[in-house]
This record gives sequence, structure tokens and C-alpha cells, in this order.
Amino acid sequence: MITRSSKIIFLILSCLIIFTLLMTKHVLTMREIYVVTVMPYLNRVVKVIGGIHVKVDSIIPYGVDPHNYEPSINELLKVYRAQIIVMTGPSHLPVEEKIKSMIAKGEIKAIVVDYRDYLKQGLKPLYLPNGEINPHGYFISYNGLKAIAKAILNALIRVDPEHSKYYKDNFESYIKYLNSILNASKHVTKDLNVSVCLLTPIMSYVLRDLNIRSSLIVMYSHEYEPSLRDLNVIVKKYRCGLFDVVIVSSLEYLKLKKIIDYLESNNVPIIVVDTLSKCFVEHPELIILETALKAREYASGVGTPLYTSKPRSAYSILKYVIITLVIAVIVCIFIIIALVKKIKEGA
Repeated sequence: MITRSSKIIFLILSCLIIFTLLMTKHVLTMREIYVVTVMPYLNRVVKVIGGIHVKVDSIIPYGVDPHNYEPSINELLKVYRAQIIVMTGPSHLPVEEKIKSMIAKGEIKAIVVDYRDYLKQGLKPLYLPNGEINPHGYFISYNGLKAIAKAILNALIRVDPEHSKYYKDNFESYIKYLNSILNASKHVTKDLNVSVCLLTPIMSYVLRDLNIRSSLIVMYSHEYEPSLRDLNVIVKKYRCGLFDVVIVSSLEYLKLKKIIDYLESNNVPIIVVDTLSKCFVEHPELIILETALKAREYASGVGTPLYTSKPRSAYSILKYVIITLVIAVIVCIFIIIALVKKIKEGA
């Protein structure tokens, strides 16, 4: 005979089972997509578009030269668990060579997003003096980030079509934000008549975004090291007026310190864009604005390029701060205009 207390216990257990099933379903629907990038510069785009529905990890840690980095077993284990893998290559970096080999063996089932996808989504490649495509630095440029964002959007929708509208809205907002950064940067470099020499092709795509001429690339292979004769040719070309300034990333500055010291000792001006700063690694879209500010500062004769032995004057620092604040205001204005347009479109 079923007692009253037995009925109550049965009812409570039934409610608990139903609640557990509902919570399980909720947890499954809220489960994050696990995305693995080869380097931290790519994390920002994934996080912005994926939002609350993604968890992002990077194989190559912050502050490391990706061209020489060999991943540990623990770092490669991330790849096995990933649903989406975002690369720069297919095989531009050593870690990408390993991932490519794992894919060929059928060890990885994730969706792989790489350079070939970015080309399909509008990346306009630059070419090196030897005729090969330049695979360096496109992921810190406007054109590169826009193409990467489109490719990541498509990958997220493939994995999680249920939240496609959410991803598309985030993508549209990100592109408007990128446009505001580009417009502000171009405003800074408007009518800037500067010709640039590059030691490596890392900054080529950023300079193209800014319509700044790069007349010379000294090294386009990591295995090649310029001879003293090559360096003297650079100095001679500078003295003949064939370029105005050398622009390098902070990665190049650290790797090519002896070369840069030699050029500086011969009074060749050098601008260093701090691409290894945590701020710019986490927000690579701001590198174009930083490059624009430094190029304008040099052309205006305000202060001296970063990392030189000459200290900045108080006037130079004040003027640099004022320029930075003006650009920040311009960016805010572009963002506000974009938001107002969006509100009007929704009305």
C-alpha cells in the first residue's frame, strides 16, 4: 500500500529528475565552442565575434617569436580538443607544420581556418621581391583582420548555426569598429609625404593600409642576414634621399639589434612600432593607429623615434599626448556616428 509520505517522496524525486534534465539541456545549449589559435594576435577577433559562446586558447604564448617556437606536448593537446583551429599559414610557422601533419594523419577533426580562407574572404596579398606571397604581418593590418573576421564568422556558424544572428551582429559591429580605426589612422597620415625602408616585410600590410610608400625591403627570408656591404648600401640609399626613415616592429628591433645599432650609428632614423606590447597583442587593430601616430610624429619633427639614445623633450611629450588625445576623440566620434546610424536603422 502506497502511503501519503511515499507519494510525496515520489513527487519530489520526479521533480528533481525533471529539473536535472532541464538543467542538463540548458548546460548543453550554453556550452562554449573551444577555439584554438596559433598565436595570441588572433584571439581578439575570435573573442569579439564569438562573444559568450566561445572559449579561446593560444598555442604560442605572449611575447615569443612565433617563427622559432616549438610547442610542448601539453600545448599540442589543445589542438585535439579544439572545435575550430585558427592559423596564419597553412604552414607559415613551425607549429603550423605540425598541425598540418596531424591533419594529414587524420588526428584532428576540427574546422581549420587559415590563410587560404582569408584570401577567399578578401585578403589582398602583397608580394616579396622574389615573387613569392608575403605571409608576414597581414594579421595586424586592417585588410587582414577584416578577412580573418569573415572566415571566423563562417566557421562559427558552421559549428553553431543556432546562434548565427548573434555572430553576424558581432561581426558587423567589429567591422564598423575597424573602419573607425582605419579612418582615424588615415586622417593622421593624410598628406604625409614619407618614404619608408623596411628591414623585413612584417610591417608591409600596415603601411599599405596607411598609403605609406615602402621603397625597400632588405630581408625577406629569416635565414638571410645582411652583410656589412648590404648595410652600407642602405646607408648610402638614405643619404641619396631614396627613403626617409626605417620602420621596424619591436620583434625586429630585438632580433636585429646589431643591424639597427649600425644604422643608427650612421644617423639613419628608425621608428620602432611596439608590436610586442601586451596592449597591441590583445588589440592588434590598434597597431595601425600607433604606426600612423609615429610616422606623423617623425614627419612633423616632434620628438625622436622610439628606442633611440636621445631623450624626448617635455614639449615633444606634451605634443605627442595631445595628438594621441585628438585621435582618441576622432575614434569616439566615428563610433558614435556608427551607433546612431544603427539606432536609426532599427527605428
